[in-house]
Amino acid sequence: MFARKIASYAAIATLYSGSLMAANVHLDITDIAALNGEILVVLYDSPEDYSQSGAPLVSRKIPASAETVSTAFQDLPAGDYAIKLFHDENSNGQLDTNMMGLPKEGYGFSNNAGRFGPASYEEAKFSVTEDTQITIKLR
Repeated sequence: MFARKIASYAAIATLYSGSLMAANVHLDITDIAALNGEILVVLYDSPEDYSQSGAPLVSRKIPASAETVSTAFQDLPAGDYAIKLFHDENSNGQLDTNMMGLPKEGYGFSNNAGRFGPASYEEAKFSVTEDTQITIKLR
């Protein structure tokens, strides 16, 4: 009887541990035109934080040293995420725009969303349940 309970508990623990496993998101950023400055990347895990006033789950700077650069976000719990990024060519920490407010530096969103303006969280979100490969093409 006792051995059967232990076996049952072990089976349940195995089922739950599979759903709680962390995953990695591997990100490739392509079409980097100018090989100077850095790519500023932010990863969000909620629509509220994705807004202009929200805080990212993770942010990082990647040197723009090739036409394609890569990074990884490790040990993410299963869930929905969205990425925003831009190429800070002059390293001033902001996306430079022209007089009409259009970006002068490359930018992108997960799912390559935002073709006609900033992408919403719903357009940019992707689900992570296992290791995931994402490619974002700079515009």
